[in-house]
Amino acid sequence: MALGALYDISSHPTYVGAATRDRIFTGVDLSAPYWQRMAVAYSPYLLPESVRNRIGDLSVDVYPYNNEYAFANHLNYVHRPLFQNYMTLTPKLDEMNQKFFESAGRPGT
Repeated sequence: MALGALYDISSHPTYVGAATRDRIFTGVDLSAPYWQRMAVAYSPYLLPESVRNRIGDLSVDVYPYNNEYAFANHLNYVHRPLFQNYMTLTPKLDEMNQKFFESAGRPGT
């Protein structure tokens, strides 16, 4: 019921000229793969060509949560078990990331 109400609210202007959503068409082109949609959405985050060339085909991780660089630059993104820094709130969670970075599967290998 709540989702229906939110959808209805988003498709009716609250004031003259307010932005609304088309009831029939989705706001996202789902015919394109996810990585491609993200590359377009994050195109302002292109790295200099010299940086992209230096990375080459190596796998990368982004810290703490700047995933837009991985998508925009078509990088070989390998995230840690807990990919967003603020999620590691306990020593056990920190240990999971530490073990990953000490393993052979870490980025840059």
